[in-house]
Amino acid sequence: MKNIAPVYPLLLLVSLAASAQTPSEFDALYGKCLDRAGYINNGVVTECSAEVSEKAKSEITRNYKSIYARILAEKPEDAKRFESSQKAWLQYRNTHCDLAGAYIGSPMYAYCPMNLNSARALELRELNGAYPSEDPSSLDDANTLTESKEAIASAELVRKAQEQQVEKDQRYAQEKVEEETRAQERLMADFPKCDSEEAQTEVSSALENAPLGRVAGLSIIKIRDAKQVIGSAASRNCTGTALMNNAEAYPITYRFYLDGDDPMIEAQVHGIDE
Repeated sequence: MKNIAPVYPLLLLVSLAASAQTPSEFDALYGKCLDRAGYINNGVVTECSAEVSEKAKSEITRNYKSIYARILAEKPEDAKRFESSQKAWLQYRNTHCDLAGAYIGSPMYAYCPMNLNSARALELRELNGAYPSEDPSSLDDANTLTESKEAIASAELVRKAQEQQVEKDQRYAQEKVEEETRAQERLMADFPKCDSEEAQTEVSSALENAPLGRVAGLSIIKIRDAKQVIGSAASRNCTGTALMNNAEAYPITYRFYLDGDDPMIEAQVHGIDE
């Protein structure tokens, strides 16, 4: 146990030192990955760390090959030293992160390599003469991010404009329907509405004076579910259910119309003879 205890402050210091550095594009990529997930847990940390780590490792490989080839051509002995330093760094990364995962928590098995790979990528970039502000890939990422934000903002404006147009069209359609309804009602001003008391009185009176009332002695108590089926300046046609004084209910149709200037009514109770 005495040999293991010093690991804790060592890991803590490395973690604090890493967090104090100026954020790089790798930090930004990691943050974007977390934002996409919408929440943070061990699985998300592991997945995002692995994603960023792969990008950093690709840059490490690219810059390592470039630096090694350049040094080998100029000073072969330095190329060997460079190769040794890279192998030593790999050994350090693997051992350090294994310990971090074992003593800090399982997400460190991915998070720790991401941090060290990102830092190593920046070191080799600097050694290769490609500083962060001059790195084409980082500039491409920045441009892509800017373009994406602009595209999202543009799409949002289009979406809002479309929603506003839909609302405008719906209001216009509703207003048109209401205006047509009002115009139709104005044309049929001479006729009572199908479900009005006036209509029921007119229909009841008409049937009382017809054979149905005079001969059979039937009369309408109430017209239920009355509605208009056809309406124009010439007539208003209605349907409903007639509740009769024989305690039965029958379908009924009735029509108000003009005969010259005289308002007229026709009504028929269906199925009453059956």
